[in-house]
Amino acid sequence: ADVLYGTGGYSIINGDTSDLAFKYDGNEVEVLVDYRDITGRANCLAFYHDTLFVGGRFWENQSDINHLASIYDRDIHQVGQGLGIDANVEAMVVYDGKLWLGGIFHGEYFGSSGYVYLIYYDGQSLHLAPHQTNGRVVSMEVYENELYLAGWFSEIDGMESHGVAKLNQFGSFVLNPD
Repeated sequence: ADVLYGTGGYSIINGDTSDLAFKYDGNEVEVLVDYRDITGRANCLAFYHDTLFVGGRFWENQSDINHLASIYDRDIHQVGQGLGIDANVEAMVVYDGKLWLGGIFHGEYFGSSGYVYLIYYDGQSLHLAPHQTNGRVVSMEVYENELYLAGWFSEIDGMESHGVAKLNQFGSFVLNPD
């Protein structure tokens, strides 16, 4: 049976509250993580290695989970070394065996100064992506084994790009340099 998974800033679903994640089977909504324990909102979700991951600008104070979590056993769990307090996961997609995250992240968690905008999770820890934009990545999609990026950036890897680019095994490529 087909199941729709959703996430966002919902305040009431089916008489309950759900600010992080839910699933819908066509007949009823099942809350996966309850709103009462979470502050903020989720922006995106993806399945990676049979686990549901959710990203956004949220935190769970008791477990010190910030902006990225895996969901199983009706609870959220920290991913890798965590993202710290200053982040916002705005896009998420599985590409090349990794879970790629776009948004805005404080570079100190990745050995970089300032902010970084593209990172990935390899199943163990979070890493700085080898290609970087100079602004936020807010949408990602995989098509024909290439990762397409869109967002609020004017360069990727130092090349003028106006907010759209693609990555593949050969490097990064701008799609609209004019």
